[in-house]
This record gives sequence, C-alpha cells and structure tokens, in this order.
Amino acid sequence: MRDWFYFNLSDKSSVSLALQELSSCHLETMGVIEDPETGECVLCASAEEDLFPTTWQYIKTHQKISSEIDWTQEWISFCPYFKKELGLARIPLREFYSKPYQQACEEELILRPGPGFGDLSHPTTHLSLQFLASSARQSILIDLGCGSGILGLAALKWGAQFVYGLDIEPSALEHAKENAKLNALEQKILFSSSFPQNHPFPPSLVVVNMTLEEQKTAIASLQNNACTPPYWITSGILKTQQKKYLSWMEQRGFLLKSSRTKEQWMGFLFQKKGP
Repeated sequence: MRDWFYFNLSDKSSVSLALQELSSCHLETMGVIEDPETGECVLCASAEEDLFPTTWQYIKTHQKISSEIDWTQEWISFCPYFKKELGLARIPLREFYSKPYQQACEEELILRPGPGFGDLSHPTTHLSLQFLASSARQSILIDLGCGSGILGLAALKWGAQFVYGLDIEPSALEHAKENAKLNALEQKILFSSSFPQNHPFPPSLVVVNMTLEEQKTAIASLQNNACTPPYWITSGILKTQQKKYLSWMEQRGFLLKSSRTKEQWMGFLFQKKGP
C-alpha cells in the first residue's frame, strides 16, 4: 500500500539520483521543495514502504506524512495552475499543443484538489498531455492509472470518443469521478479498478504514466486480458532507464514511434506490432 513521505537527500545526492533509487518503490512524485537559502531539496512523494531498501544510498532520511492530508493545501503548494480564490485548478490545454494541432486551443480543464496523482506538478504529466494533444482525437482511450482523471478528461476535451479510466486506488477513482462531473464529461468516461470484460467500445489508444516497475505489472495485465490497442503513450521513465525500458518494450511487441524529454523524465509513443 502506498503512503506519503518526505525524502531528504543525502549530501552527495541529487534529485535525479534520488528518484532513480526510489523508482523501484512505486514512487509517485508530487513535487520537489527547495530551500531558497541553502538550496537543499526535499522530495514529497507517495511510495510503497514495503519496497524500501534497508539502507539508502542517496536518501538521508524519510518521514511518513500524516494520513490526514489537507489536499487543498497540497495542491496550493504543488499545482502550478491552482487558483486559491476558486479552490480549483484551471488548466489551459492550449499549453500542451504543438503545431499544427491548434484546433482546440481555448479548451480548459478544471480539477478539484484530491488524492489522485496528476496535479501537473510532475514533468511526466506534461509529457503525457503533449502526446495526447496530437493523438487523442477520435480515439477510444484507456487511461491506465487514471489518478485525478487529468489525462482521460483532457483527451475528451481534445476529441476522444470515450475513455476507460482505470486505477486500483478507490480514493483516486472517487477523485476522478468528481472531476469528470465538474467538466460535464461523466457520460463519456467509465471509471473502474480493472478493464471491463464486456466493454462497449474497443480501445484504440492507451496512456500510462507510471514508474517502470508499475508499468511492468500494468501493461502485462492489459495484454493478458487480450486488450492490446495499436497505440500506446507511456511516461514515468527516467532518462537513465531509457535503454533498459526500450529493450523491455521491444520484447513486449512495441515499436517506438517518438519520444520526448522533460527534465530527467521521458515520455514515449509506441505502436503495437502486428501478430
């Protein structure tokens, strides 16, 4: 089970090295807090404590955050689009377009604070949205690990026909459902803990924003259920993991079409190879 932690970096560490060490702990980084005077960085993230090593190489200390989290305050602290006076995040989707995809520049997505991952404080969410901006139109999308619902809901704003929002965390699903209603999109998205057996629409695109270890489980689960859409957008991979990750995806039958980089993170667009 994931819990929330603060991670203090060791003296010889960097954010990139710390994230690499934490990547096997089902890390979901919500933000990096930097002391403007000392330059010292602290990671705020959710992670699998059972997967923590007995000793850290690049983490000096870690502290569990109280389960009674003030999500509004968390989003005030980390979400760059949060409007404190409204109590909402208002995200201008035009910021994730690149030419020639300018047809819906004025669309805006509204999100409430909550426990679902995806408040746009993390580079991997940006990478996923950049790929979706040019790929979502007319798609039937699986948002695998939907968190706050940000990716699936943005895809609908960009012309996706239908979205399956999947997440194993009940609190995240409730958060995503609230956001779907807030954007009047609840009729076009189905939230569930697993892909429905009797699905009304065959999916054509998957977006998955998870760490490498999480992706190994999630992607295999979809493929085992014979759910293999032709196009896959993935993110949550560190640049240092790129070679290992691309080799693993190739073994799973994926052909790399394009990639993007933001800070120390990468996002990819794959096409599933035929039989």
